[in-house]
Amino acid sequence: MCAIGSKQYVAQGSGTTWTGAVVGLPANAYSHPHADAYAVACATPTGCVAVGHYVSTSGLFETVLDVET
Repeated sequence: MCAIGSKQYVAQGSGTTWTGAVVGLPANAYSHPHADAYAVACATPTGCVAVGHYVSTSGLFETVLDVET
């Protein structure tokens, strides 16, 4: 997961075919966000969880949890 401009991206795919997917940031994300994923775990081929952080409008590092099913 990474942030470019005002959007957060994650990689999605399988085997040799991967693309970037936009994940919405919370409403209180700074206008030039910084976001990182610390861990990603997939219990099934289509069910994954990513945990990380982003910078809020108050300048604090906030936890973000993204669940894809």
